[in-house]
Amino acid sequence: MSAEYQKCSADLSEEQKHTELKVHLMRRGLSQRQIARDLGITVQYLNDIIRGRRRAPSLRQRLIQDFEIPAQYLEEKTAA
Repeated sequence: MSAEYQKCSADLSEEQKHTELKVHLMRRGLSQRQIARDLGITVQYLNDIIRGRRRAPSLRQRLIQDFEIPAQYLEEKTAA
């Protein structure tokens, strides 16, 4: 993945990131439902990880490594 693409992705709004993630998954023939089932979690829990509402470092790492989801699609919100 080019540095230019990564920079552009970093500048995307949250909604644009989620749209791109859906396209990325469709191109790979995956769905959030399939990924959640493979990880042994609910779709809502997966969505919470993707949107940064739940901290789950090991599951986040599996999404990146096992499912080849680019890290920039996964929100990392920190507690204020």
